Amino acid sequence: MSAPANPDEPAVTTDEPVEPPTMLTDPFDIPWPAAGVVRAVRRRADVSQRELARVARVHPSTVGRIEAGTLTPSIAMLRRIIGVAGFRLAVVDEFGRPPPRDPQRCGYRNGPPPG
Repeated sequence: MSAPANPDEPAVTTDEPVEPPTMLTDPFDIPWPAAGVVRAVRRRADVSQRELARVARVHPSTVGRIEAGTLTPSIAMLRRIIGVAGFRLAVVDEFGRPPPRDPQRCGYRNGPPPG
């Protein structure tokens, strides 16, 4: 525990351990927030669930089920749904940084795998 910035203020102590950020080692450890993503994108685009579904070419109940958290969409479906509103999926680390472009830093010895 460090000393308080102002010596007149008491130090704050807690008995609860501080948890590190959650790191997903298995894609199924924690469900990803597709419901919140789709809802936020739809609201940002100012469209109804029915309008979003029509333009994304999915059944209207699909958007509702995703937003309710009862259906987890595939990556392809999520791309199509959020693409309607002009958004794209991006891969970032826990701090919001994109992956490095240098193949050596990505762990590939001979560059990225073909394909």
